[in-house]
Amino acid sequence: MRNVVATLADEVAEPQAGHVAWTTYWTLCWDAYPRAVAYELQTLTSEGASPKLRRERERCFRLEVAKGTNPKDKGFFNRELMLAGISGQLAFRVRAVLGDNRVSEWSALMPVGVATRPQP
Repeated sequence: MRNVVATLADEVAEPQAGHVAWTTYWTLCWDAYPRAVAYELQTLTSEGASPKLRRERERCFRLEVAKGTNPKDKGFFNRELMLAGISGQLAFRVRAVLGDNRVSEWSALMPVGVATRPQP
């Protein structure tokens, strides 16, 4: 897999009574693979790799990784702590599913909650 990139995006709800509600999403995207009919993601935790694969037709996967409601002057309170916690516990890797029961090589492991640069 080529150009596997993880990004973080924050969404903010309308503040109410001096508070802000926010959510951070982690999105994993990759380049199209020639002749791919789908993509498979494997979940990896501190306990090991999951034998169950998640099949995707699209080239991106989005996951909520942090969320909070707090006084507006606190910003995204504890966001960095939440992201650090999940990045040490959860990662994904992706591969292309080709015809004739063939698959591509796995991408590098991508820790959830961490933004990355393209992986060759």
